[in-house]
Amino acid sequence: MPETYPKIKPQWVQWSIIVGSILILEALSRGGLIRRTILVPPTEMVYTLAGFIVANQVTPHFIRTMVETFSSFTIAATFGIAIGIFFWRFIRIGKMFEPYIVSIYAMPLVMFYPLLLIFLGLGSPPIIFITTITSIIPIILNTTIGFREIGEVLHKVAKSNRCTPWQTFSKVLFPAATPFIFTGLKLGFIYALIVTIGMEFILTDLGLGFQVHQYYDFFNSPAMYAYIVLNLLIAVSANALLFRGEGAVRRERA
Repeated sequence: MPETYPKIKPQWVQWSIIVGSILILEALSRGGLIRRTILVPPTEMVYTLAGFIVANQVTPHFIRTMVETFSSFTIAATFGIAIGIFFWRFIRIGKMFEPYIVSIYAMPLVMFYPLLLIFLGLGSPPIIFITTITSIIPIILNTTIGFREIGEVLHKVAKSNRCTPWQTFSKVLFPAATPFIFTGLKLGFIYALIVTIGMEFILTDLGLGFQVHQYYDFFNSPAMYAYIVLNLLIAVSANALLFRGEGAVRRERA
């Protein structure tokens, strides 16, 4: 039966939800239905954040958080993809270690931070260590699953075209596993950002997470929400870049 309703682009729905939510929060907070100690108007959040940026108060905290997040994510992505491919290539070894990886995935690693303080001290090292371990696991699991899900027909296609082992891997198998790999990378980055900001609450005196915690303690809601908005913008921007990267890789390999 043909569709009779008008076709709506998904992007329109997504932006409508975002804009609608912002307008509702603005109306509720401006109308006094929500106390300022709980929520401030979104426009005030943005205005406060812009003031911090102009006054150059954000830069040192932004740099610290980005260095920790991207350092952890880069290490996790590099070793995570390599380990995932290794587990796919050597199935028995992968099955031996999978239960341990899944168990670590479900474990709150932050509870080990007292030990890390002893061995690594305060500052970035313990944050990078915990963040790397947390974000590497979904990358390993998704990479392994991605290669395992490749159909036998692709192997036959590569063989029929007399591809070398490297051509088979780079031109056939890796592109087929790309959606799973990028899913792991997107999850890995989100976990890296979340854990970094969370650890900055308790382990440092610098960073975006530290600022959120500090302004929360001082009951400065506009400033606290300003840094929360900045963290959201970072997460959304990184996801958008990863989506574009996935599309570019798939087009290049097609």
